[in-house]
Amino acid sequence: MDEKWKVILYRNPSGVHPVQQFLDSLEIKAQAKVQDVIELLREFGIHLGLPHVKKLTGTNLWELRIVGGDSIRVL
Repeated sequence: MDEKWKVILYRNPSGVHPVQQFLDSLEIKAQAKVQDVIELLREFGIHLGLPHVKKLTGTNLWELRIVGGDSIRVL
């Protein structure tokens, strides 16, 4: 890929970052796994494919999937 994706975490109208709060609540090992998959997403975008990204049927949403003992999903 020539151009990396820019990953921006959702911020609600009050300025709160619920996704970041969720990620911060994870154990350090899980945080590292999420960060690794986010780096892959930056590099390859949705072309990263399964098991890391999946389009949600009937929507325009994609989920970032962190597989393992703790299956983590981020929209």
